[in-house]
Amino acid sequence: AIVTSAARGLGGATAELFARFGAHVVACDIDGEALGESVSVLKGKDTLPSPVTFKAGQCESLVAETLERHNRLDNLVNVAGIIERLQLDEIDEAAWTRTMDANVKSQFFLCRAAVEPMKRRGEPHEKFRPLARA
Repeated sequence: AIVTSAARGLGGATAELFARFGAHVVACDIDGEALGESVSVLKGKDTLPSPVTFKAGQCESLVAETLERHNRLDNLVNVAGIIERLQLDEIDEAAWTRTMDANVKSQFFLCRAAVEPMKRRGEPHEKFRPLARA
């Protein structure tokens, strides 16, 4: 499972849940230090910390590295996102670009990179089916 924003909050809880069920977790977050701390306490036997990325090629590399290491990709959990706490008239182009990169581009590029490998894998492993229905 690739889980973005896995250093804390919903992403961290999701990564922990997948690890508890025995998944190979590729945990991603823009905060490398916090990610390192959260990954170190995951109960899963195999985690791969990785930075969140907003570029298409880096998303493709992340999926390729996941496939190379684990031979399959069963889940992609796109939790990453940011909120610019600014009034509309205070948002400049740089703030808008940061928000779109984190909240839209990263989601799209990771989904696009993961769709074919996930389609090829067929049904999820039986121990993860309850998570798919949750």
